[in-house]
Amino acid sequence: MAEKNSLMDKKKQKRRKRIIQAATALFQHRGYADTTIGDIADHAEVGVGTIYNYFSSKNEILLSLVADICIKKKPDEIIYENDPVETLYTYIYGYFDEFLIFDKDIWRGWFAALFKEPNLFERAYALDMKIVGELVGMCEQMQALDMISNKVPAQEIATTVYALFISWMMRFIMLPDMDLQTTKNEFEGQVTLVFGGFKNENETPV
Repeated sequence: MAEKNSLMDKKKQKRRKRIIQAATALFQHRGYADTTIGDIADHAEVGVGTIYNYFSSKNEILLSLVADICIKKKPDEIIYENDPVETLYTYIYGYFDEFLIFDKDIWRGWFAALFKEPNLFERAYALDMKIVGELVGMCEQMQALDMISNKVPAQEIATTVYALFISWMMRFIMLPDMDLQTTKNEFEGQVTLVFGGFKNENETPV
């Protein structure tokens, strides 16, 4: 019985993978908005009903695509340089480079989907927290190496950097003419600003 269940699980995993692969190809080729569940079923060579056995909607398929990338992504070996800003944004780029398999239209569909289906938003938030948790670990390591101050909790630093990343990513996605290099330059500038603060070094203490 256990062997039979194991075979069934493998078949389900293969079928789910085939659906995900079909959806990825169609989203990239036709665009998210112009791809239907029926198109995905045809491309995956399964029935529409089978799709709904695995996913409640096209939105959930898109979320699953992003989730699979995020969950499988492991931080590259982190080289802690003297510049903590470079250390942080280099790490963030590792995720963003993975996400670039989708174009801006697909990402617009992703964000729209999150507000249509609350359960998707909760799952997306869990993915956010995975990345924030990794950032916290990095910040703690840099604090231990005296690269950054211990006066601010690592959790606050990580959350701030991730909030900048989301803001930066939204600008890149929503502005059609915004190119990647310009966006990266802006992000690096924002992280540098946060780490430098607004203090006037020439200000005379009161």
